[in-house]
Amino acid sequence: MDITDQVNATKQLQVLVDKLSATASRIQAILDSVPQGIMLIDEDGRILQANPIAARQLKELASIEVGRRLAMLGDRQLRELLTEGATQELRAGQRIYEMAARRVEAAGRSNQWIFLINDVTSARQLHHELEQRKRLAAIGRFASGIAHDFNNIMATIIVHARMLLDAPGLSDMDRRNLQTIVEQGQHATEVIQQILDFSRISRLQRQALDLYVVLRQEVEVLRRIMPKGIEVQYVCKEGRYMIDGDRTRLRQVFMNLALNARDAMPDGGTLSIELDKIEVGPTDLPMPQIRPGQWIRIRFSDTGRGIVPDVLPHIFEPFFTTKGPGKGSGLGLAQVHGIISQHGGLIDGATQVGKGTTFTIYLPPLGDDPDR
Repeated sequence: MDITDQVNATKQLQVLVDKLSATASRIQAILDSVPQGIMLIDEDGRILQANPIAARQLKELASIEVGRRLAMLGDRQLRELLTEGATQELRAGQRIYEMAARRVEAAGRSNQWIFLINDVTSARQLHHELEQRKRLAAIGRFASGIAHDFNNIMATIIVHARMLLDAPGLSDMDRRNLQTIVEQGQHATEVIQQILDFSRISRLQRQALDLYVVLRQEVEVLRRIMPKGIEVQYVCKEGRYMIDGDRTRLRQVFMNLALNARDAMPDGGTLSIELDKIEVGPTDLPMPQIRPGQWIRIRFSDTGRGIVPDVLPHIFEPFFTTKGPGKGSGLGLAQVHGIISQHGGLIDGATQVGKGTTFTIYLPPLGDDPDR
């Protein structure tokens, strides 16, 4: 039998199959390299296909794998998401996603959907941080101008009050009143210094500091002054934790954080202070604006009441406080933020209502630290 045509047809079919296979491989390679989750879902909600990013997202958003039927994605039910064209927000724990759905024609019927899912957590955090920095910078410029003028006024009041204290013939009552003026004036200058620290224009007395020693000394002080119901723990591996810093200003930071923790634990609890070195990679940034490299990390963690979510974004703003009248100026954490920023560092707060709060500080190591 003459099978020439059959052999040629078989060869052509094989060429076509090879081309289709190569095209499918290229399409799959493209899908695998897209920095976005892409999944295909049928009319019953069964996941037919997903690229690697979508497969990971499925575990976070629905705790299921490809081939299973999808009922919910994050905090949304599937039927809510089947709206073509609209970008929708999904949440799973602390992660935030944006998702868009598109219909797919299959066998002449629109019975399948493609979901495009993008993790926008870091982008949202970065946007929030940039907005907060702009807001704090504007407040800082305004506050620093007032602080300088107020500082000059208070200096004049204190000098003249001290001159009057040396005047002869003053009664005991007059001396007590003048002494009160001096003391309150000095207290006012301390508040002014807090404003200047927040505004990042106060002068730092920098020197090479070993934070292991500084924090150990601070812990010894805190153990003496903290109420009996609060235990102070210090967790650190021995070593050198060298930075270029101002000892007095950093001790103010540590004391402010410790006193905030004390106020959050009126019934007692544990204040844990941790010191360590971390290596930040290009893809595992603990804060959006932190740069890759080595950092010294300090954590102040308490087991107190925590901070409600609506309050957390404002905690570093000056004059913002949740304490009652006369119990706080709202400058403590603003001062902390300013001092850490002047040291080239970053600070972040994480909290859970009823379980406590953790403030994490990142400081750059000293450039010539031999243990880096």
